[in-house]
This record gives sequence, structure tokens and C-alpha cells, in this order.
Amino acid sequence: MASRAKRVIIELASPRGGYSADILLARGYSMIVTGTMWNPNTDIFETDEEVVIRMEAAGLDKNRLHVTLQGDRLIVRGYRPESHPCTPVTYQQMEISYGPFEKIFVLPDEVRNNPIRAVYRNGMLEIHVAKENPEKKGPFEVELETE
Repeated sequence: MASRAKRVIIELASPRGGYSADILLARGYSMIVTGTMWNPNTDIFETDEEVVIRMEAAGLDKNRLHVTLQGDRLIVRGYRPESHPCTPVTYQQMEISYGPFEKIFVLPDEVRNNPIRAVYRNGMLEIHVAKENPEKKGPFEVELETE
């Protein structure tokens, strides 16, 4: 029998499994995007040992990237600075979003007190939430590994 997180992922991945907040809330997960300037694309999947939140977030300022656990909420805040080789510039096309973002993931009971590790590499942020070891309690800042 598939675990709760695995069932959510299966539903999300199915051809007719439209992603909706209702599905995640019913399964104990939810994700909140606050009123910030952009919203990084995010995948959530599960392995035998952990739940992984993967965010597509190229060009972030590593000094302004923070992952924090507050109660049942895993909060990811970051900032992608806009930079140009020279100024002024005239845009011919503009699809890349810049500035701050914030995403909040409400973790289900079974994983919210487990160890969390975050890695930012090659423009991808991966947050690994262990499935076991409920001894550590928040709130605490999640250590961020970068290259």
C-alpha cells in the first residue's frame, strides 16, 4: 500500500490528476504561495527514506536564500537579483522573473519533526525531509548547502 506522500505524487503525476490545493489538503500537505513577485516551479516526491521538495530557482542570491521550519510550516524565501552587463537596457522579450519569492509548505504530522536538509546546486533547491527520527523539534533554521 502506498504511503500518503506517494499517493499524492501518483495523483499529481497521473494524466487526469489535476493538481489542486484540495487534494494536498486532504492528504495532509499544502503549499502556500504568498504575494511575492514570482513563484518557482516545484516538484514534491518521495523516496523510501525521505520526502523531497525540488524547486527550479536559477540565479538566486545564496545569501538571501533561507529555509526555515516554524511549527508545521516549512518556509522558503529567496531573492533573484536582476543584473545586466551594462545599463540602460531595452527589453525585446522579458520572461524571467526577478525579485523576492516566498513559498510555504505545510508538512503532515508524520514528517514535520524529522531532520531536514537543504541543498542549492546548479539552480535547483532540494529540501530533503527524513521520514523518521521525530526527536528534533522546531522552530529552527535549516542549514543550506551550496557549491
